[in-house]
Amino acid sequence: MLNIELDRDLIGTLLGENTSKVYQGRANFVHGGAAYSSNIIVYTNASKAYIEYNDTIEAFIQDGIVVFDGLVEEERPISGKIGPSKNYADGKTIAECFELSIGAATNVYKIEAVLMGCYIKHEFTFHYRGNKITFVPGTNTLSMANRTKRLNHIILEGNRVVIEHGNLSIDGVNQMLWVICWLLRPIVASEVYYKPLIINDGELIFYSPKTPSGKRFGMSEKILMSTATLPTYFQDGLIKWEKLDPFDKQTIKDAGHALANAEELGYSELAMMALLAAIERLGSKYGNAKAESTIGKIVKNLKDELKEKVNTFFDNTDGELSDDHKSNLLLSIGNIKPYDDQVVQKVKKHLVNNGFKTEPDFKIFKKLRDNLMHSGVWPKKSKKPPFNDPEDYPNQKSNELQDQLETIMLIAVLDLVGYDGLIAMSKNGWRTYVWVYDVKLGNVE
Repeated sequence: MLNIELDRDLIGTLLGENTSKVYQGRANFVHGGAAYSSNIIVYTNASKAYIEYNDTIEAFIQDGIVVFDGLVEEERPISGKIGPSKNYADGKTIAECFELSIGAATNVYKIEAVLMGCYIKHEFTFHYRGNKITFVPGTNTLSMANRTKRLNHIILEGNRVVIEHGNLSIDGVNQMLWVICWLLRPIVASEVYYKPLIINDGELIFYSPKTPSGKRFGMSEKILMSTATLPTYFQDGLIKWEKLDPFDKQTIKDAGHALANAEELGYSELAMMALLAAIERLGSKYGNAKAESTIGKIVKNLKDELKEKVNTFFDNTDGELSDDHKSNLLLSIGNIKPYDDQVVQKVKKHLVNNGFKTEPDFKIFKKLRDNLMHSGVWPKKSKKPPFNDPEDYPNQKSNELQDQLETIMLIAVLDLVGYDGLIAMSKNGWRTYVWVYDVKLGNVE
């Protein structure tokens, strides 16, 4: 009999398991003016928490928030809130807890969170505002997480972030973890999130409704992940975040979403649309509203004059053109835009103001952008000659353009953080790493 041992990565992929724990006890429930007591079973993992209880009062079937508190094993206090969405079976109710507290803690000196969608293999430590912050690799590898997502559609637990200080504020740590997630998302191309806060090694476990959520998990590595660069990236990022204006903070958030979306969807219209929207916004920070307004007024006046001339022409050619012809001609005039599209101007402003000496092919950019935003699909190949004109049918260059836009979005974040390290690039089918400075100069050969 052939004995084949599966490695741990493959077993983990097939099972798709995450850490879970079950608590049993009894709790009192309150919904409006109704009160009820029941035995409970609470199921927890790194993503969600559910409670099972007896529900015999009709008031509990109604919509609204249900509040509960009680005790579980070892006389640990438990309390939480349940939303209106519940499942009923065999006289039992199972509901997701959007807020849950198990245990108690008077002095908080250590808070740990399990990140979902982030699998950095290095352990590293840095300090911020007197807090010691440590990234610890989880039991799941990046390759295992990627395979599990494809096979089972399950997001595995990733790194643990441990924050230590003599006296921690739960709300303060929660805000810090939010920022860490924003900083993580662009460099790992995943909408990294966390749910429970594990306090003092499990003395208190707290599920808060004020934690991030994610749905796009590209699970990649956009920069060189090393113990030399990561502590500086996060330490500088947390410090810089405090001073960023709302526009720049939103840029980091947009980049995280756009890159996660692109990595998960691959080369596609949906991936490109999110990237284009994020890229267009970048240049508006440097917009010259007065100049753009002047050009807009001039174009409007020219279009009004042209419409008057066309209407006069229609009057002199009565019967020669149908109403549809006339309507389409007037619509074409209405679609006339300035000589240099404002979208292109915005992107160029961003590149110039951030030291880029190279730029995408804006003819291709414009063609793809207009078609995607207006019809949602790639441009179709023209039936008129020249049939092989790449400017007419730029889809074959869309992959290259998408790669360029992803790089621009990533560097927009790295510039805000002040990171000038090595970023991942794909060249001739090979993965390589290039300095941010060289990418801006176009030295990526």
